[in-house]
Amino acid sequence: AKAEIVSKDFSVKGDVDANGKFSFDLKDKAVSLKYTADTQLRDTKLTGVPVFGVIDRINGKIYFDETKLWTDLLKGLAKGFDCVFSGTIKDYSNPRLNLTAKTDLDLGRLSELLPPEMKEKLKGYAFSGISKLSLNVSGLLKQQDKAPLAYVVTSDLLDCGVKTDFLDKPVKSINGKLVVKQDSLALKDISAFFNDKKYLLSGEITDLKAPSCDLALS
Repeated sequence: AKAEIVSKDFSVKGDVDANGKFSFDLKDKAVSLKYTADTQLRDTKLTGVPVFGVIDRINGKIYFDETKLWTDLLKGLAKGFDCVFSGTIKDYSNPRLNLTAKTDLDLGRLSELLPPEMKEKLKGYAFSGISKLSLNVSGLLKQQDKAPLAYVVTSDLLDCGVKTDFLDKPVKSINGKLVVKQDSLALKDISAFFNDKKYLLSGEITDLKAPSCDLALS
């Protein structure tokens, strides 16, 4: 039926159907309640989700028992992108999140997903093409002030392009993988064409506040 759950920092609104199984011992109260359940979400909206903020138009199933909550496949809209979600929340007393979102990303909008430090470093670059993108977020939900959630953005580039302020021609046919973390950017097996010549690039940029580069170009 229609569901609306609202707390200080989190809310759920939409259509939710639930099924559950419970078992407990009527004679021995020391035996803890055991249960399993699944919920079918239809066009549901979550607000207050770490990193994502709002996830809208959610459709799919969430499962939970007395120890954890998980999903293998949820479809929804996050930060304007159609995404597929999977992940878990374990240990309700001190919940630990591990959530992965995947989408086909228009690289012209890549900056919308990057941390502020990386946006500043890449503001002179214009990207084009589609990337298979995965965002993983993990960490303790109760201690974000002391230990912020960790994230990893993995971008598989398929025939993409980039224009920069310091090159008179664009770089074309870019293939390979980018891995972005809180303070680093790794380039793995990047190949591209510039001025009709093929180039190979790999390496890493670390400490984005005071960048250190270790790159190989051939």
